[in-house]
Amino acid sequence: MSRNLISYGMLETSGWIYEGKDLMVNFYKNDKKVISGKYHQGLYYLQGTVSREEANLSKVEKNMTNVWHSRLGHMSLNNMSELVKRGFIIDKEVKTLDFCEHCIIGKSHKQSFPKVKHVTKGILEYVHSDLWGSPSTPDSLAGNKYFVTFIDDFS
Repeated sequence: MSRNLISYGMLETSGWIYEGKDLMVNFYKNDKKVISGKYHQGLYYLQGTVSREEANLSKVEKNMTNVWHSRLGHMSLNNMSELVKRGFIIDKEVKTLDFCEHCIIGKSHKQSFPKVKHVTKGILEYVHSDLWGSPSTPDSLAGNKYFVTFIDDFS
């Protein structure tokens, strides 16, 4: 506790519970008694000592090989090793390259649509449509920035 005055409301909104009887008040946090106070001349005086808590921290080490891989447009490990040889990257920053999902997706090829011949025998039997627009498209009369085309395959 690093304060001289403590608000019951502040403690309660922080998850503390308190109970009082016989001019004593006890404060609990996570069902554990933390500190007590004794009533004297209109105030509760806390009884106890301040203890300093310890915290252990861990530092996440970035895999600099992956960082350089991303910065250099997903360059291969062999090419990054060449940059190390030429002195452009520090030797200890290029070790092993982890799996990169972006590289796998980037190397995949889209399958084209199968070629289909449309044989239509009447108007509106088969209609091609497309939605066009971008922020640079001039506004329509209604203030929209897109337009739709409908083309009948028969006519």
